[in-house]
Amino acid sequence: MAPGSEVRDSVIAKSMGISRVPVRDACNLLVQSGLLSKQEHHPYRVREFSEADLGELQLIRWGVRVRGGAASGQSPRQSAGRQRTPGSHAGRWRGR
Repeated sequence: MAPGSEVRDSVIAKSMGISRVPVRDACNLLVQSGLLSKQEHHPYRVREFSEADLGELQLIRWGVRVRGGAASGQSPRQSAGRQRTPGSHAGRWRGR
């Protein structure tokens, strides 16, 4: 979905053949995470990010990866270079 585009819970629920309640709950979680915005009596909207926001998100991702490696006894460089590979099982990691 493009930044600024409307996200209508009723349309998503109908396309998935489910109630609006779980879709609304998921959208509210995305609002709390800062990925969607919501104003009263208006549909949800995909949040627009500035270049500064995107740079900050990259720094946060890097910090999380480094901390995860430190907790596992890996160096920051080892941790930052790890990625999930296709076909790997949940919780299993392989280096590049």
